[in-house]
Amino acid sequence: MVNVKSDIRIRDIRWKKDFEEVFDLDRMNSEFPKSRKHFKELSAQQPSALIRIAAEHCGSIISSLFCMVFKKNLRLLDVLVHRNFRRQGVGSMMLGELIETIQEDGRFSTVNTIRIFVREKNLSGRLFLQKHRFRGMGVARRFYKDTGEDAYRMEFSLKR
Repeated sequence: MVNVKSDIRIRDIRWKKDFEEVFDLDRMNSEFPKSRKHFKELSAQQPSALIRIAAEHCGSIISSLFCMVFKKNLRLLDVLVHRNFRRQGVGSMMLGELIETIQEDGRFSTVNTIRIFVREKNLSGRLFLQKHRFRGMGVARRFYKDTGEDAYRMEFSLKR
């Protein structure tokens, strides 16, 4: 396996330029792809209410992360890594960038928790988050409307 981390650039997602590429990344690499409408609704969010990060390799987006901003917590909506780049540290780079942004940007000084809901069947996602100090906080029954599947609520506490 080639170490691609040195060739990866982390940057903000630019909707006008990146929309189709982010949509295709999700459609081609997610077990439960989101609709075009879902991404259009995300793009309509106020910039201050949404953190959107991309990882780029050789000019192509290989990972995306979306996070809603609330007063005391963030809701991590999605972290997706292209299947050819999984288990190579890309997801860790994305989470690291998110945490660094939260801790260094004064707009997020009241945020003390990152929350995420993870599908019950997504064992690799849950293990990834546990590796990064997210803790299981409970189960949300029938959380996902598309399948009726339960979700695990996980949280990361920021050191302030």
